[in-house]
This record gives sequence, structure tokens and C-alpha cells, in this order.
Amino acid sequence: MTGSEEIQFKKLILPVISVLTTTVLAFGLLYIFFFSSNNTALGSAVTDGNSQVLRMSAKGGFTPQKSTIVANKATVLRVSTKDTFDCSSTLEIPQLAINQSLPISGTTDIALPPQTAGTVLKGQCGMNHYQFEIDVIQG
Repeated sequence: MTGSEEIQFKKLILPVISVLTTTVLAFGLLYIFFFSSNNTALGSAVTDGNSQVLRMSAKGGFTPQKSTIVANKATVLRVSTKDTFDCSSTLEIPQLAINQSLPISGTTDIALPPQTAGTVLKGQCGMNHYQFEIDVIQG
């Protein structure tokens, strides 16, 4: 390979490598953002006699996005925040007329009345950008 051929080769190959690297990084970030298991984890309430506690975190959405609770039991929805400055600092469950402001960091207990089996409680942030569901199942 002569000197001019080598320079031409480098001029062609370097942009190709740059585009491929950028593409791989972009797809990796998209995969992490949209398909990470953290966003779709299924949560279950911990039952203690006639009541149950469902834990959830709020920051950039709600985790888990899908949860289950047992029917006909009072439920405490225990929401944890840590440096939450986005719209998920407000939690709403319109079916139950719940509109709760959450602290930037801390834990907030929200009382949910007993629900019948088959009910699906749909929650959201203050801007309806992030949603979550709580399925009520027969115990």
C-alpha cells in the first residue's frame, strides 16, 4: 500500500468506525432506558393479618409499575423518594381521589381502603407522564 492509498483508506475507515461506535452506544442506552427490568418489576404487598403494605419508589416514574394486593384488606402504600425532583413527586390515584405530594427524599404512607378482587387501581404522576397499576387479587 502506498502512502496516498493508506491516507485514503484512513479517510474512509475512520468515519465508518465512528458511526458504528456511536450507533452501538445509542442502542445500548435506548435498551437500558426502555427495557431495564427495574421499570417493569412486579411487586406484591406484604400481608400481616388484616392489613398489608405495598412498597413503591418514586423517581423518574414509579417502581414497580405493576403490583398486586390482596382483596378486602386495608393497604398501606409506602412510597419512598430520594432526590425526587420530577413530576413523580406527586402521586395520584384518581379512582380513590388520592392526590399526594411526596417529599424530595423520605417515605410517605398512603392509606388505601379495602378493594374487591378484580379491581385495577391506576395511578399516575402529577402530569400523567408516569403510570402504575395495582391489581387486586383474591387471597
